[in-house]
Amino acid sequence: VTRRRYPYSFGCKNILLPYNAVNAHSVNLLQMYPIDVDIVMDKRGSDPWDEILVISELLLLNPGIATYIVVTTRRIVLFEVYTAAPPKKLWQIEFSEDVEIKSSVENYRHSGYILRINCSPV
Repeated sequence: VTRRRYPYSFGCKNILLPYNAVNAHSVNLLQMYPIDVDIVMDKRGSDPWDEILVISELLLLNPGIATYIVVTTRRIVLFEVYTAAPPKKLWQIEFSEDVEIKSSVENYRHSGYILRINCSPV
């Protein structure tokens, strides 16, 4: 049995959240792929570590590939985690005053849903 130590998940006001394997793995992925410090220091004048996890979801769409959708107070990120390879960050949208983000959830076929995220300059 291999043991892994995942980082703790903290919510608003640094309150420790109950353990959730998806949230713990998502926080680990966020630490592997941090926000660019130049962008963070430009707009907000704070460090990239005060990013708070809002919600994360794990989708098992293909065998051997786990897809994580992670929403924080600073960005939305999509990760793919493979069983035999290192994880990849597919894309991310960073929240800023220069970008307008719209989202919608729609029904798809019999038992599916689509999350649409549109990002456009203001």
